[in-house]
Amino acid sequence: MRRGWIYILLLVSLMSCSSDDNCMQDLKFSMKAEIYRMVFDTSIEQFVPEKYSIPVSLCGLGCDSLLYDLTLTSTLNIPLQKLDTISSFVFATTIQIDTNYVTTIDTIDFYHTNEQEFISLECGCIMTNSLVGVAQTTHRIDSVVIVSPEVNLQSSNNIKIYLSQR
Repeated sequence: MRRGWIYILLLVSLMSCSSDDNCMQDLKFSMKAEIYRMVFDTSIEQFVPEKYSIPVSLCGLGCDSLLYDLTLTSTLNIPLQKLDTISSFVFATTIQIDTNYVTTIDTIDFYHTNEQEFISLECGCIMTNSLVGVAQTTHRIDSVVIVSPEVNLQSSNNIKIYLSQR
């Protein structure tokens, strides 16, 4: 009888050590970006930022990753490189002028540090990033501002992309 209890305890302990299949899904995250344009507020007679939805195409530079394909949005989720400290993207916007559609293409380079953070034996490590700089072309983008440099699970918005009025 004693041997039977030992087998039952061993079986229960093995079942409790099974890996969690959802572990890695909960730990995948990316940088959050919001798109803005400046509009004139007549009540205060100043330009103020306004969140702006526009058809956006976004793909990683140097790889085959199309993240957005003319998606009407004002919020982007952008994954950063795990094995490099520079993540580059092609940012294309399309606007209608009269009866024609005009596409403007910019590139954005995000400079960041990468740090592995141990979670557990089942989950392994996650990569957290810290933004240290950004550079962009200025065809349609006026500026890119880092709001919160830490890219992790708690990040709500990391950067703001301001579009020019041209």
